[in-house]
Amino acid sequence: MMIPSFSRYRATLAALLLCLATAGFSADSGESGPLPDGAAWLRYQPVTPLWIVSRSARCHRFRIWVARTAVQFSRGLMYIRQLEEDGGMLFAMQIERDISMWMRNTYIPLDILFADASGKIIKIHANAEPHSLDHIGSGQSVRAVLELPGGAAAARGIQVGDYVRHEHFGNSGCHDQ
Repeated sequence: MMIPSFSRYRATLAALLLCLATAGFSADSGESGPLPDGAAWLRYQPVTPLWIVSRSARCHRFRIWVARTAVQFSRGLMYIRQLEEDGGMLFAMQIERDISMWMRNTYIPLDILFADASGKIIKIHANAEPHSLDHIGSGQSVRAVLELPGGAAAARGIQVGDYVRHEHFGNSGCHDQ
């Protein structure tokens, strides 16, 4: 009786290890290339969908990492040298608060979008300068910060007043007409 039970556990463990290995590989693959050592923690983070709905009801889909802890907030997209055009990171805070970002050890320009608890974009800082230590503040309390590749917001016509849709805001998905 112990041997079959042990075999099931072994098979489950093997499947789990295979999933973890595959997840690490898939986050590292694609146009953006391998993750540098400083960003290796992202290898084990899932990529989730996020949508931005413009006031014209147009949907823009992104595939993003989500930072939820203080350690993840401090690392962010540091050391990333390429980001796919639909890639990014959502800094998902548990409470609304004023926040300030910077571009320390960030090698690519980023659009930084600040969103309130409903997901409404209240501020966009376009093309933040790589490696800058200048603080980019929200200007008011926000529930999340979304970093996208520099120029992504302008290229898609994303503006203040548009809405971010993601499970963090209690919504997700989008129907583009």
